[in-house]
Amino acid sequence: MGLLDGVLGGVVGGEMATVVNSLIQQHGGIQGVIAQLEKQGLGATARSWVSNGPNQPISADQVNQVFGSGMLGQLAAKAGLNPQELSQKLSQILPTAIDKLTPGDRFRHRARRQRTPSPSPAPTAPPEHHRGAAFGARHFLKRCADCPA
Repeated sequence: MGLLDGVLGGVVGGEMATVVNSLIQQHGGIQGVIAQLEKQGLGATARSWVSNGPNQPISADQVNQVFGSGMLGQLAAKAGLNPQELSQKLSQILPTAIDKLTPGDRFRHRARRQRTPSPSPAPTAPPEHHRGAAFGARHFLKRCADCPA
């Protein structure tokens, strides 16, 4: 049982936790699942799961559309379910599972930071009162009590 299985086990039950964990892993993590949902036009639904506030629902048909019958068939066989049953169960538990794996809106903020890195501040010369008296090849900086180290 992996780390995600342990976190999800208390939310969705042991067997389905393994299925959800496999689904997440096959998409390269939660960010991959969210990207797949966005690609299929369910971005607002996915964002509701990773942000604070109520989770928007997803239907069994939408689960099938997003993840495909092939992948769901493989996961269903491992879980001992038929693909329709698995789609129905995933439609009920996926919003809560993703929500619990991204507490406090951390995922959305982390994803935003990864997409738009902040520019590095431009280097600045030391203030005039920090410049030493030496000129030419040697330049010394003095620290003063008014400035942080």
